[in-house]
Amino acid sequence: MKPLIWAHRGASGTMPENTLAAFSRAAELGADGVELDIQLSRDGEIVVIHDETIDRTSSGKGFVKDMTLAELRRFNYNKTHPECEHADIPTMKEVFELLKPTGLTINIELKTGVFDYEGIEEKIVSLTHEEGMEDRVIYSSFNHYSILKIQELDPEAKTGFLYEDGTIDMPAYAAYHHVNALHPWFYNLRYPLLMKESAERNIEVNVWTVNKAEEALMCLEKGVHAIITNYPDRIRNVIEKKELSQDYSEYVKTVIQPWLKDCVRYEDIFSYDGTRLRCVYAIHPQEKASVVIIHGFCEFFGKYHETACRLYREGYSIFFVELRGHGKSARSTGHGDGRIHVDSFDEYLGDMDSFITQIVKEKSKTGRLFLFGHSMGGAVSALYLEQHPDVFKCAILSSPMLKMDYGRVPDRAVGLMAVYSDVVNNDENYAPGQHAFTGIPDLANSSAMDADRYEYQFAQRIEDPDFQTWGSTWGWVKAAREAAAKAVENASLIRTPVLLLQAGEDNMVDISGQNAFRDKSEYVSLINYPGSRHELFNASDEIREEFYHDVISYYAVFQKKE
Repeated sequence: MKPLIWAHRGASGTMPENTLAAFSRAAELGADGVELDIQLSRDGEIVVIHDETIDRTSSGKGFVKDMTLAELRRFNYNKTHPECEHADIPTMKEVFELLKPTGLTINIELKTGVFDYEGIEEKIVSLTHEEGMEDRVIYSSFNHYSILKIQELDPEAKTGFLYEDGTIDMPAYAAYHHVNALHPWFYNLRYPLLMKESAERNIEVNVWTVNKAEEALMCLEKGVHAIITNYPDRIRNVIEKKELSQDYSEYVKTVIQPWLKDCVRYEDIFSYDGTRLRCVYAIHPQEKASVVIIHGFCEFFGKYHETACRLYREGYSIFFVELRGHGKSARSTGHGDGRIHVDSFDEYLGDMDSFITQIVKEKSKTGRLFLFGHSMGGAVSALYLEQHPDVFKCAILSSPMLKMDYGRVPDRAVGLMAVYSDVVNNDENYAPGQHAFTGIPDLANSSAMDADRYEYQFAQRIEDPDFQTWGSTWGWVKAAREAAAKAVENASLIRTPVLLLQAGEDNMVDISGQNAFRDKSEYVSLINYPGSRHELFNASDEIREEFYHDVISYYAVFQKKE
């Protein structure tokens, strides 16, 4: 089970601790709860502050117990984060009112280890009930007598024993005193029986203070109930990344790999000019329609395992062709370093048409064809739709390459270099900035966002030289420029409904070409995914799942149409 994240003194890593600003920030960051400390002012107000004095956290000096609330509020409590202009010491009532709409758990630590604060237990139990927060509060303290008193006042209250170095058998001690939880210092997790014996007694373990990734991962491994941290967002990211890694590995093992083994078939054909092409297909026994996938630059079937598998599980047969120069298909040049080259995108269009004629139309059970093209494959697909308006019922273009993005190099400069390339006849040479596969992963500068999916796909390149296609030639660059411009220019010829899925932070293509394409065709609709890089199927969890939802929902509409 994923541990809950409780913000220690609020989001105290970035805001002044135990202030309304820190608690608000914790809620904004998605914490499941907050931990805070209470003491009594001289006039009996329950105030939220950790130390018995205000020296460390405020602009003043003195003991909390010696000042009234009004006197305490003469000072600025921003000392732990002076970049925040001003922060008051809050009352517990103010914290309740702030957090009541959020649903967060509130761990109230009674600071009665130095001063007894007579009546503090009665006051906090009474206030909690007045505010209707009894179901969301857990009381804890290093002074275990305070916790026993809370139990006397409210037998239904949820309670926990705080400790740094406890007795030999803390779970038994907690069970004997009928508390619900133990709140140990993180390093107590090294005792092997703590979690086991706590679980046997149905006692939660809520650990403090966890600010490092390795500590958070140990908490996940041990199965703690809650992690108390100064950095709720940072620790949540660590936990979620680890869980997603486990989930994706398990998904590959239990879903994708069996599907590849049991359902996917491979066959080679020859394209219009005799070039050998590797074709991949998975025929669904209750086929709703057939989805033809046209891949991007330097890609191969392994990059689409998840996409293809998910569509298959929705009831679609899958057809995939590795275009010339890619994957297991024949190379386009005599060079052995995996460079990608064509003289014209007409070669890719010929491959696609040969594949549809020889494989797709022969094997599709329904004859109802849907298209999915990504990046370079999106440009090829757009050109195909312009030339063949009646083949597909609908199409999805994912981040289609409808205008090249050359980074800091102006388009005019690229055009001049292309003219020079024609003069010196270096079409099969690498274009500037392009090179052979290095074997060095680089997620940060890739078009993906999800580390696990990137690593899964990159590992396939490492394992098989056929998948080490990487850089483009000058010939390919010139052909791609021409193809993208032609696709946009002729967009009005399209008669097939098209959904264009656009990455808001695309780092591979210029999305202005996609916008122009959409504007020129009444058959094209567009969805933008803010914050996503080029590969939507390798984006963050939230974006990726939204992407798949949109793909499946769009196809479902046309699956019902004859």
